[in-house]
Amino acid sequence: MCSIAGAKNPEEVKKMLEIMKHRSPDGMNVIPGEYSIGMGRLSIVGDYEFPLRDSKYVLTFNGEIFNYKDVRRELRAKGIVCATNSDAEVLLKSYIEWGPECLHKFNGMFAFAIYDGEQIFFARDVAGEKPLYYSQNPFRFASEAKALGFECVSLPPAHYGVYNTKHNSLITVKYWKPTYLNIPAGEEEERLEKLLEDAIKIRIPEIPYALYYSGGVDSSLIKTFCDAPLLQYEDEDYKDEFLKVLPKIVWHMDMPIQSFSPFGLWKLAVKASRSVKVVISGEGADELFGGYVRYISPHTNYLAQEKYPSYKEM
Repeated sequence: MCSIAGAKNPEEVKKMLEIMKHRSPDGMNVIPGEYSIGMGRLSIVGDYEFPLRDSKYVLTFNGEIFNYKDVRRELRAKGIVCATNSDAEVLLKSYIEWGPECLHKFNGMFAFAIYDGEQIFFARDVAGEKPLYYSQNPFRFASEAKALGFECVSLPPAHYGVYNTKHNSLITVKYWKPTYLNIPAGEEEERLEKLLEDAIKIRIPEIPYALYYSGGVDSSLIKTFCDAPLLQYEDEDYKDEFLKVLPKIVWHMDMPIQSFSPFGLWKLAVKASRSVKVVISGEGADELFGGYVRYISPHTNYLAQEKYPSYKEM
């Protein structure tokens, strides 16, 4: 993960990046100007100077465009050549060519901002996987709420915003909503398996990576489609360590949650960071497929119990 930040004062941007330095082991940089743009980088795809510049445009980017090679080919067909092998340059040139419509071409997880000297265009991926916070009067943005002193709001998933630096005006727009697929009865399982396989393969990076593996349904499904070393949580008595690191974990989380799972994930992350930069996991499957009763509406839960006896035990 990278960190992104922006404010009028370049020193303020540096301070925000410093607060988020845990997100950027490969360096931090600020481009000063009438509006200053900063970025801290965790390098995964391609090499480029960051924040990335192209004529009057400046991009700060956190995330990954998984289908950037496909989009790069589309740009090349229009005579637009990328000088680097990075997804960041594809993102920036796509915005220059198509404006906000470029968001419909991306398959990825991202939060980014582009400054063109007059306005700042900032956007977040459809699932909200990558965080993006902003405040007004004055307008500032960052990857984490703590970098803005918690005086901020979160840009909703599947939204973009445009801040006009000359007129101090801001608008936000929802650019995507779910659509329903008309899949013939009996083909649902095959379609889901193909989508899952594609989703995993398009996320496999060109650098070493690992898999969080619990042995459950989620991580076991992913294991069938990728060949990665397994990172496994070893159950021990962690009471003293838990009490010691809990304040640090809370500081990283930015907001309250109702679960102790971050400790186990923190232990895995510490282990993973010693050998890899990228980890694939089964996080999110329960929310998507209703793996726990708390994710299912009462009536749907009632219908499930009528049809599937195993739900009654839950």
